[in-house]
Amino acid sequence: MAIKGKKRKDNSLQLVDNLNNSYDVQKSTPLFSLWKSDLTLQEFKILDTYLSRIDSRKPEQRNVRFEKGELEKLLDVKQIKTVELKQRLRHLMEHVVELKDKRKKNGFVLISLFSMAVCEKDDNGLWQVDLSCTAEAMEYFFNIDEIGYLRYKLRNVIHISSRYSYILFTYLESNRFRKTWEADLEELKQILNCNDDISYSEFKIFNNRILKRCQKELTDKTELRYTYIPIKKGRRVVKIKFILENLNSFISDQDTTFPKQLSLEDTVQDDNSHFEFLRSSCNYEFSLREIKVIFNMISNMVLPPHLNGIWFARYHYLAEKYSMLELMADRTNIRDRFSYFKAIIDNDRQE
Repeated sequence: MAIKGKKRKDNSLQLVDNLNNSYDVQKSTPLFSLWKSDLTLQEFKILDTYLSRIDSRKPEQRNVRFEKGELEKLLDVKQIKTVELKQRLRHLMEHVVELKDKRKKNGFVLISLFSMAVCEKDDNGLWQVDLSCTAEAMEYFFNIDEIGYLRYKLRNVIHISSRYSYILFTYLESNRFRKTWEADLEELKQILNCNDDISYSEFKIFNNRILKRCQKELTDKTELRYTYIPIKKGRRVVKIKFILENLNSFISDQDTTFPKQLSLEDTVQDDNSHFEFLRSSCNYEFSLREIKVIFNMISNMVLPPHLNGIWFARYHYLAEKYSMLELMADRTNIRDRFSYFKAIIDNDRQE
């Protein structure tokens, strides 16, 4: 991996570019299990930036220099106070994390990620920080070809403002090889650290506050594009089906090309799954019968083409129109939301 830095006498790497660049985060698969840790979002960003600046084949260069202003950007502050900087770096260095390493049969690994931080502040209050990983962490940072790894662009995580979104991003990236899969709802809540919050026991609340917000932020701030479909058992949602689109954010050293992504027609189990998919674009507000009426209205409309086929084009169209409905509902009292929604679509059909 190309390193955009200068080799110094102390074998440290100096950052010579800002954070909005094309650097790749090269992360070994055991590091994806860090969702179980209590690392903060900012600490995850520091870790990812560190991983993007090292050459995984040169363990002798494990010291990375964060130039003045870099750390402040990662922590999303204009000027970080000495006390706060010490607190954050100590937590990052002293915190013991648990890694899931498949090479350790029926076991796990407990390690600290970083061992030393040397900090200097200039006259403007900006910090320069040299950060070094521990000897134990080097096994998961360097020469990681044998244990497996994935890479994604650093720019994908720099502007994320929610820890939920970051964890979901890494979860989806680590499962990208599956393309489409069903995740147990309770396990997904555990990964996102929502399982202990009783308010999220109701799927509608969990969907509105977590899943939908994460999808919006990841769509707005990253190259990640995906769709999710709740899977019900009776009246209760028990699983979430994720369908990932082909993305530039994912990089594989083994294969940089991707087979054609599965379309919805390839993945659904029954005819109603198509319409349940469309219902999800409207937050399940409309019944199956009502969404079929909507489908009849848009089935012959010419919509912008979508990589994964016509059903995804319909999904994104309805999601856009539903957002218009929500916006108008904030401004005025709408007695019959379904009729109003139909009128929005019918207006498009007449243009």
